[in-house]
Amino acid sequence: MGKLHHRLVRLIRHLGYMYASKRHGGWYRLNLYDDVWLQMDSWNRGIWLKRGDETITYLGMDFGGYECRDKIMLKWSLAHAQLFSLT
Repeated sequence: MGKLHHRLVRLIRHLGYMYASKRHGGWYRLNLYDDVWLQMDSWNRGIWLKRGDETITYLGMDFGGYECRDKIMLKWSLAHAQLFSLT
């Protein structure tokens, strides 16, 4: 799972955009569909799958060791982010 998370982090940084800064790092956003997007904290690489203002799920983080919270949605998010990169 850690390798999937790292691939998703790279896609978010490459295809997404930083939309806000904070004390430690910043927030990246990668829009997938109309109101579905990925949000990543650049400091700990925590990734959330969002729809509008609501969090669908928290995918996990890598901060001194990888921690996955939702393996199924991590795989879904990576697949959709990769599709987005092809368009």
